[in-house]
Amino acid sequence: MLIESKTFTNGADRVAVKALFRKMSINQLGGITALDFDGMSPPSVEGARRLGGCLNLSGNLNSLDLRQVGMSDEACKALFSTLSNGALDKLTFLRLDNNAIGDSGIEALADALSKGALPALQILVLGGNNIGDAGLTALADACASGALASLKKIAVDTKHERHPQLVAACQPRGIQIA
Repeated sequence: MLIESKTFTNGADRVAVKALFRKMSINQLGGITALDFDGMSPPSVEGARRLGGCLNLSGNLNSLDLRQVGMSDEACKALFSTLSNGALDKLTFLRLDNNAIGDSGIEALADALSKGALPALQILVLGGNNIGDAGLTALADACASGALASLKKIAVDTKHERHPQLVAACQPRGIQIA
């Protein structure tokens, strides 16, 4: 998108430069196995959208730590709505704890999961957010639909460990709710 806004002496160069930058980005991001943003400044909605775009290119990422970054619902929606089907197909560990994520952010996560993102996810950490019944129900629905097929543990606040839909979706599959 940034390249398309640039002026080139030969307009035909724009496509070639864009293709080169994309190839370079895939090569750079494709080798990363862990990203830890713990404690960084809160991402803007645009920053979260751009992070989602980069994550789509991170084919070997298996651990993503976004705890304590002050992520809002809006930033969470921007991040997860950007993920493509099959994105982060090797990610096994996702930390989103201790942010400002509420129901609409978790609903965006559940939607991305239902569309095939994060198919290898084993551990999801969500405690310390503002998640209510609607967010937990959306997550339970995603789990019950077959998304999160590899999930082994989901960490939520103690008050949510007995959420009926979440328990009903996780218990038959042996998913630990902590």
